[in-house]
Amino acid sequence: GISMVFLQSVIYGLPDSFVKLVYLEFPVFSFLGVRYALASIFLLSLWGKTIIKEVNSVNIKHYIIPVLCMGSAFLISNTALKFTTVSTAGFIRSSTPIIAAVMLMLFFSRKFTIKDALVLAMVMLGMYMLATQNGSSFSQGFGIGEVLSLLASSAIAASLVFGKRALDYVSPVTLTCLQGIASLCFCIIGGLAEGTLLTTPWQLFSKNIIWMSMVYLAIPCSVGGILLQNYALKHINPKMISVIQCTYPIVASIVAYYILGERLTVIGLIGCTL
Repeated sequence: GISMVFLQSVIYGLPDSFVKLVYLEFPVFSFLGVRYALASIFLLSLWGKTIIKEVNSVNIKHYIIPVLCMGSAFLISNTALKFTTVSTAGFIRSSTPIIAAVMLMLFFSRKFTIKDALVLAMVMLGMYMLATQNGSSFSQGFGIGEVLSLLASSAIAASLVFGKRALDYVSPVTLTCLQGIASLCFCIIGGLAEGTLLTTPWQLFSKNIIWMSMVYLAIPCSVGGILLQNYALKHINPKMISVIQCTYPIVASIVAYYILGERLTVIGLIGCTL
């Protein structure tokens, strides 16, 4: 389970910088909509019979919360990258373990120990050092990008906490597919509300950085990453998963150094170590 989540973090950390470049010329909702459409089609083409059978036989109340939370989380977190730096978004994402721990206490009566508090405090300190090493937007104020990142963290925490219970009723493949379809629906609604869906310059897909980013995000990230997470949920608890996922912004920051010129200083390196 731990290995699965660590691999997921590496997969997620690689494309963030490329996505920021893509968003400079391509509407975010249209881009994400195609991403989740491809991911859903891929899953249905391989496991369609199993997915349809489980959806028809299981009451929707058993899986609707993690489906809606994961769908909105990916939409919100990717949108946040338009308004803040990769490092700042990564720091705020590190609050997910704390939010998950609170949810576990409130909804499932799980204990929050002193050891938990020390680990989470060290993680938050490290992420703060990583995010503020170059005077990032977080150190200059708490704007819309930071608010969206915090909302995404809350949604991810809820998808983990309630997703573990959902896996008692549906398989990881079915849960992953439903989460992808939910993400697609959110993107369509967002694109229509923003007015960009009908005016999207689809010819931009001829650019290598756009179609290559799309394929990577649709298959390795949306399919592989969520499958790894959902399979891991069957073996380890949501709090452990959310802590391990804090390696994601470390990978993202290293890639951002080479792609976007976001420097990783000595302070940032200490933060990564913590």
